[in-house]
Amino acid sequence: MEYVCKNGNGIILGFSFTDILCNPNFVDYFSHCVYENTEKYYSYSQYVVKRLKEALKSDYLEKIKDEENYMVGKAAFLYGLFHALSQRIKSKLYEYEKEWRIILPSFKIKSYENYRCQNGLIIPYIKQYFPKEALKEIWIGPTTVDMELNFKAISLLLSTYEYSDVIIKKSSIPFRG
Repeated sequence: MEYVCKNGNGIILGFSFTDILCNPNFVDYFSHCVYENTEKYYSYSQYVVKRLKEALKSDYLEKIKDEENYMVGKAAFLYGLFHALSQRIKSKLYEYEKEWRIILPSFKIKSYENYRCQNGLIIPYIKQYFPKEALKEIWIGPTTVDMELNFKAISLLLSTYEYSDVIIKKSSIPFRG
């Protein structure tokens, strides 16, 4: 789970992989990120193209209906497949993170109960709860205005909620908005 504000001004939460992986709510939806311009990226790109070609040729698409029994168009299905597969791709600058993502399919999302406002848009989101001991680190974004003040505020917040083993780190990645 991450909370990153516009232009690298925010924080990222780092969780213990095993504490989350053992959670039955997420075990089937874990996906390792693929970083641009790496061997895995090119291999994954070929996989995506192969899956899209298979889907395009398949008569399976003619049989797909949504919950209201409407036919799902081939273009909409291919867009959805491409979108789902592309959610794993991330800039090579962040390869050191070795990030894994939890990507829930839309049919698992029954309703959005929470909303936030960002840049004049209302954005729905789903709260996710992880074991307290799963939180291991917090990264402060590279363009945070006052990194020291943010560090102190995060330390106070962690202390207030009795998180004793969380490490706070300051990002030094060069950022271009």
